[in-house]
Amino acid sequence: MDKTSKGERAAESAPADLSAGIVELYQSAPVAYLTLDGQGVVRDLNRCAAELLRVDRQLAVGLPFRLSVATNDRREIAAHFSRFRESGHAVSEVRLKRGDVETEVSLESRRTALGHDLCFMTVLDMSDRRRADRDQVRMAKAEHEARQVSAVQDQFVAMLSHELRTPLAPILAAVTTLEKETRVVPSVARLYEIIRRNVLREARLVDDLLDVSRIRSGKVRLQRETTDLHLVAREAAEMLAGEATARRLSVRLELDARHHCVSGEPSRLRQVFANLLKNAVKFTPEAGEVALRSWNNGHAIVVEISDTGIGIEPGALDRIFERFEQLPVPDGVQGGGLGLGLAISRAIVDLHGGTIVAHSAGRGRGSRFLVEIDALQAEVRPKSELAHRQPPARAPRLRDAEILIVEDEPDLAEALSMLLESEGYRVQTAPTAAAALAAKLDNVHLVISDIGLPDLDGRQLLPRLKSKQPMKAIALSGYGTEADLRASLDAGFDRHLTKPVEMHVLLEAVDLACSETRPTAHRSRVRSKPSSASKRTAR
Repeated sequence: MDKTSKGERAAESAPADLSAGIVELYQSAPVAYLTLDGQGVVRDLNRCAAELLRVDRQLAVGLPFRLSVATNDRREIAAHFSRFRESGHAVSEVRLKRGDVETEVSLESRRTALGHDLCFMTVLDMSDRRRADRDQVRMAKAEHEARQVSAVQDQFVAMLSHELRTPLAPILAAVTTLEKETRVVPSVARLYEIIRRNVLREARLVDDLLDVSRIRSGKVRLQRETTDLHLVAREAAEMLAGEATARRLSVRLELDARHHCVSGEPSRLRQVFANLLKNAVKFTPEAGEVALRSWNNGHAIVVEISDTGIGIEPGALDRIFERFEQLPVPDGVQGGGLGLGLAISRAIVDLHGGTIVAHSAGRGRGSRFLVEIDALQAEVRPKSELAHRQPPARAPRLRDAEILIVEDEPDLAEALSMLLESEGYRVQTAPTAAAALAAKLDNVHLVISDIGLPDLDGRQLLPRLKSKQPMKAIALSGYGTEADLRASLDAGFDRHLTKPVEMHVLLEAVDLACSETRPTAHRSRVRSKPSSASKRTAR
C-alpha cells in the first residue's frame, strides 16, 4: 500500500517538475518571448522581453502590446494581429518606442497549444543588424563614389599632363634645331643644355603625377627582361653626375655583388635609383659624399645608396614612402618637389617582388636606402647591357622620303618641320585632320600625327590616310598612359611617342620608319632634296 502511494505521488509530481523547468527556460531565455491574447494584450513576458521593452514585468501584463510600438507603426501592428487571427501565424517588422529611442525589431507570432486565441510572440532586436546593413550600404556607396572620384582624378591628371607636355615639345625641338643649324660659343651651348635639362625635368614631374595615378589604379605593368642592376645603377649615377659635380660631391661606386642580374624592367629600375640618388645629392651639403654599393644577400642582390647629408628623424622613417610626404628640412637646405619620388620607387620595387627600406641615425647623420631584389643565379648577358655597349647607328633612309606632320599646335609643327628638313626630309604640315586628308599624299612615306586634333581623333584619321596612300605612322601625343599606347598601336600606328619626346629618340624613330621599303608604286620615284622654298604645306 505504501509503495503504491509513493508511485502515484511520483507520477503526479513529474508534470509539475516538467512545467517548472519549461517556465524557467521561458523566463531565462536570451530571446524576448511574450504571450498575448488574440487582441494583442500582454498575458506574460520573460525577463529578456521586459528588458527589451524597458517595462516592469508585472505592470506590462494586461496592457496592449501596441502601446510599446512607435506611433507610425500602430497600423502595421494591428495588421499583424489580424493576420495572426486569420492564419495562426504572422511576421512583421516594427519599431518599438523606448523613451526617446526607437528600436527596430522583428516580430513572429504563432498560435500556442494552450489556447486557440493565445499568441506566442518572439521579438528579435534588429537594430544592430539594421545598423550593420546601413553601414554596409553606406560603405558600398562611399566605395562607389571613391571609384568615381578616382576615375575623375585619373582623367584630370591625364588631361593635365597633356596640357603640360604640349608646350614643352616645341621647346625641345627648337633647341635641337638651333644646336644643329648654328655655330654657338660654349657659353651659349651651355644655355641650350640648361634649357633641355629643365624641360626634361618638368616632363619628369608630369610623369611622376601619371605614375601615381597608374600605381593607385593598378595599371602599371612591367616589361620584364634580364637586367643588369649594376649597369642600371651606373646609368642612374651618370644622370646625376652633373648635379653632383656642381655641388662638389664625391660619388663613390662599390658594386661588388657577384650576381647582379634580375628579372625586371630596366627603365623602371633606373627610375628607382635615379630617385634615390637625386634625393641623396639634393640633401647632402657641398663637399659631402654619396656612395652606391651592392652585395649579395643569399639569392638576392642588395643595392645601397648612402649619403652624408641632413639625415632623417627616426620617427619619420615610417612615412617617407607615403605619397606627397615632405619632411621639414633645416634652414639653408633646399627642399621642394612633389613628395612622389619615394612613393613611386617603393611601388616599382614592390612590383619587382623586392623591398626598399630607409635607415638614418637622425638629423645631420646621413641616410641609407637599401633596395633588395631576387637575383638571377645563372651568368647571363642582359639585353640592356648589349644595347648600352653598342648604341644603334642611325638607320639609312630613303632619299625621297616625305613626311606629313599633322599637328594643331603651330609652334610644334613649325619646330618639327624645321628639324626634319635640316635632316634632309621633305616635309608638309597640316593643322587639322581635314587638311591632312586634303593634302597631296602620293609621296608621303610617314605621317607624324597628334591624337587630340580639333576636328577628328588622330586614331580615326590614320585609317583614312592609309586608305588613300600606304604609309608608316608615328603618334606624337601628350597622352602617354599604357592605354593610350595600346590604343595607338591598335589603330595602326607603328610607334607612340609621348610629348615632350627627346629629339634624338624622335629622329631614330623617323629614320627607322623611313628606312623601310616604300610601297611598290613609289619605289622608282627618286627625287633630289628640295629647297625650303619648294616645301609644300597643307594648312
